[in-house]
Amino acid sequence: MRLARATRTVDPGHMFQLKERFREKVSEFEAVVALMDHRLDHLPDDKRQLVADKMSELEAFVLSKSVQSYVAFCARAEAAGAVPLWAREVFGRDLKSVDKARAQLAEPRFAGRIGSENVAAIDRIKQALSALIDKAPRIPDFNARNFGLAEPEPAAGD
Repeated sequence: MRLARATRTVDPGHMFQLKERFREKVSEFEAVVALMDHRLDHLPDDKRQLVADKMSELEAFVLSKSVQSYVAFCARAEAAGAVPLWAREVFGRDLKSVDKARAQLAEPRFAGRIGSENVAAIDRIKQALSALIDKAPRIPDFNARNFGLAEPEPAAGD
């Protein structure tokens, strides 16, 4: 959670690096959850539901903190003005992750654990990411015969 808090205060020059470190930590957490999910099958019935409920609580907490920190990151990234060269690829990947998070929030196991403000925040994140992608420079397509700019990819939802 230290990384999540740092997105609010880090120097803009290091903001994108911090975002990637935070994303890596969330990915590690997701891997642990997947492993634990697999292990649930081997628990006695009386403990399985208890552990599953605790895991859902923890997932809801991490998902909520991830959304909050990503909102802060997007606000700062938009305010910074400059967008890194890799922004199209990375933020495009992040748009898919945000859609996945939105789908997770709708799951019954998260009912009552995540506030509606997180759903609204995800919509703001999607708008911010789309704006950042639009501002990002296009990488030249060196495979093209005339070495022009790569064709823009269709925006999410088109």
